[in-house]
Amino acid sequence: MSSLASFQLSVISYQLSVISYQLSVISYQLSVLDKGGKLTIFNTYLLIEKIGTIVISDKSDTV
Repeated sequence: MSSLASFQLSVISYQLSVISYQLSVISYQLSVLDKGGKLTIFNTYLLIEKIGTIVISDKSDTV
């Protein structure tokens, strides 16, 4: 069970890192298109990145 759980957590953390990378690409593209909305988009990306980090750290502590 422990090895299966740790494998699932590694898959989840990999998926979250891919999502955060995609968000950074999208926020960069949007900031190039719209200079005025850059700050709001960047703040949203940072918030999502923090939430993902909290989820990963909480899960790894319980394993």
